[in-house]
Order: sequence, then C-alpha cells, then structure tokens
Amino acid sequence: GTGAGPDVVTEHAGIPTIAAIVEADEALKEVNLREEVSLVAAGGIRNGADVAKAIALGADAVYIGTAALVAIGCRVCQMCYAGTCRKGIATQDPLFRKRLDYVEGGKRVARYIEAMTEELSMLTQQAGNTDVSKLEKDDLRALNLEASALTGVKMAGMEAPLYSL
Repeated sequence: GTGAGPDVVTEHAGIPTIAAIVEADEALKEVNLREEVSLVAAGGIRNGADVAKAIALGADAVYIGTAALVAIGCRVCQMCYAGTCRKGIATQDPLFRKRLDYVEGGKRVARYIEAMTEELSMLTQQAGNTDVSKLEKDDLRALNLEASALTGVKMAGMEAPLYSL
C-alpha cells in the first residue's frame, strides 16, 4: 500500500482521497451505475472523522491499511517491500516475526476500530442522523477554499461552495 511508498509519492502523486470520492460518485451517477457499484474509499483514513467525511461525500464504505498497522506497532519506516520489518509486521523472517505479539496486536487494532466507530457514531448523531449511511455532503462544512473546491462542500458560514470542480 501507500504506507510503504516513498514520501514524495505519497504526498505529491495521485489525487486526494476526498476529491477522488466526489469524482467517482459523480461519474457513476452520470452513467447511471451508482446504485450498482459500491464505492469503497481508502488512503488517509485515520479516524472516525475521516470515515464520516468519506461516507458523506459518497463512499459506501472505507478500509484502513496503514492506520491499522500503526495500531499494531508499525513505525512507518516505509520498508515493507524489503521484508525486513524490525517490528515483525511486514516480514517473513522468523527472527523478526518473533518480535510481534499477535494477540496484543489484535487487541490494539480492535481498540482502534472501537474508537473510530465511537467517533463516527458521535459525528453521525451530531449531524442529526441515527444511521451513518444517511450522512451526506450537506452535513459537512469546508474550513478552507481548497477543501471546498475539491469537494463542492459549502464553506463554513456560507450558503454555497465557493468553487466546484
């Protein structure tokens, strides 16, 4: 995944997840396939707020990669491809693998997901919803021009997005 990629690639190549969700959602609607295709977002999903934003912008679901690895103990050294993970996470080396406590790692990921779920629940309720799938773009407000331009979300304190792609 992107967690093992060089910084210059992860920070400056591709398209931001939030913009990709909006573009994909709109493209699927244009060709009348939105109800037939599940839109799953990934990349930069770190907490319940990121999940809420992704769902509100059109994602049906999200998945996490690097964030779960960090919960296990990953230090994001970006060497997964080398198989020499000193934490024992991304390796087949028996010496390194002994360093990972799988039971404790599983518990950490479970606690992380529970915390994300609680955050998502709070934000869903704060938006006046009882079901996360009811979140929509109008439940969000952009705090800067770039976010508004990328997503079409209204600026905080304004009635319409300043720009729309």
